[in-house]
Amino acid sequence: MKSPRFLFVAGTLFVSGISTLPAYAADDVVNNSSSSSKTLSTREALVKLKNSKPFPRQTGNQKPRFESSVKGASGFSRSSDGGRERSRSARNSGSRAYGSFGIPYTSTRVRVGNVSGTSSSKKGYLSATYPYRPAGLLISSGGACSAQLIGPSILITAAHCVGPFGEKRFFSDFTFYPGVYEDSSETNIPYGTWTSVNEVLPGPWYRGTDSGSGACRNNDLAIVVLNKNSKGEFLGDKIGWYGYSWGNYSFLNSSKTKRSTAAVTTLGYPGLLDNGKIMQRQDGPAYLATCSGGGKQIYQGSNFTGGSSGGAWLVNFGSIGKGLPSLSGGASKGSKANQAVVGVTSWGASDPNARKDNWSSRFGRNKEYTKKSYKTKHSKMVGQGNIGSLLNSICKVGEKNSYYNLGYCK
Repeated sequence: MKSPRFLFVAGTLFVSGISTLPAYAADDVVNNSSSSSKTLSTREALVKLKNSKPFPRQTGNQKPRFESSVKGASGFSRSSDGGRERSRSARNSGSRAYGSFGIPYTSTRVRVGNVSGTSSSKKGYLSATYPYRPAGLLISSGGACSAQLIGPSILITAAHCVGPFGEKRFFSDFTFYPGVYEDSSETNIPYGTWTSVNEVLPGPWYRGTDSGSGACRNNDLAIVVLNKNSKGEFLGDKIGWYGYSWGNYSFLNSSKTKRSTAAVTTLGYPGLLDNGKIMQRQDGPAYLATCSGGGKQIYQGSNFTGGSSGGAWLVNFGSIGKGLPSLSGGASKGSKANQAVVGVTSWGASDPNARKDNWSSRFGRNKEYTKKSYKTKHSKMVGQGNIGSLLNSICKVGEKNSYYNLGYCK
């Protein structure tokens, strides 16, 4: 089940009749171009869900070296709720990352978001509404991880959920269950299951040369491209997706925080909470940090464990568009207030009852990925460094049958 596949590292990539432009030298990524996950029947999807085991979160016991400044330019892409609403610029946002007081936070209207896949009488109703439903379980031959949409048909997750560090191979049979909920009396798969057509790993992760040490690495993130359904529809057009960011977007250092800090919401399916079959949410501060070997990280306190790997770390989590509260009486919007994924769960302490920490690789420039921008005539996918390189490898424009031109990335 974990046998190596035919892999394509550079040059023109062909996947199920879809081709992209040649990769640039800065695109040090590995595409699993022979990926062909089987479409599942309803019964097969239920069996796969029930038999899945949480993928072990990588473990380590390093102490964070906190950073006291936020350097470089940051940015974000826009979210969608699966309807007509997409996030706008920060000046129209009702939640905010921080104000002049210097303490990061987030706020949102308490309301049920867009939902179409389940009844309000179901216990899994909330996880089937926006802004939760772009997140879900990603089950493969390696186990069950967490993942989320950042485009109509583009998932982001942890690299170790897609292929083991330095072993030059990919796991197989990827199936995504958005907004899934399962307990002893209810199984709710509100938007069906979606299989993978392609996976992309950072080259340094694939080869085992990534900066850092132990579980703490610069580039523990990966992209999974999902097939359309039998009607030719993209999942994101039904349920929406999150924006993503780079360059430490929404982090702040002030005289009050003393460290580079952001208010972060973390989502995932940790195995030690409800057996890894019910979405969990965590809210709190997160800090920019490094580990031995120079790995650039984000650090938070957490009781998330195996199964939560690949789950989103979001700033300004909540409603978008018309779901935002109306501002009045002189209320202002704050700074860097757009909803965006800033990281995905990577690793934590080996003892879940001791330190209770959680770590993520940062999205953006680092030692392995130095490029400032991928927005050129060949690519409309914005982003810096690692996140820009991964998306640029599959979302170039310019050819009739590229993923971008066929709508997978827009």
